Amino acid sequence: MIYHKSIMFKKVTFMFFIFLAGFIGAYLIYGKIFPSKVEEISKKINLDLPFGNSKDEVIGFLPYWLISKADKDYTKYLTTLAYFSLSLSEDGTVQKFTNPGETGQHCL
Repeated sequence: MIYHKSIMFKKVTFMFFIFLAGFIGAYLIYGKIFPSKVEEISKKINLDLPFGNSKDEVIGFLPYWLISKADKDYTKYLTTLAYFSLSLSEDGTVQKFTNPGETGQHCL
């Protein structure tokens, strides 16, 4: 039984390397025949990735039930602060009471 598993593992490993070699070979051949296309696709992939040319982003999460406990200023560490379940007034300020009798979790 162990002998059979060893042979199967060798076959699977061999097939994987054959597939990998074929893939790399096709890429190299295609790159020599159509170098401008490969370069164009590579640039497009790099530009489409969100982390391609941008700086690091650190996102903080602040739910409404922890706002009163948020006593430290972490703005020098964060690039974005995401609030959870806050209501804004028309001028963009945070509304302190939208429904004074409700604690917030009943809306969920």
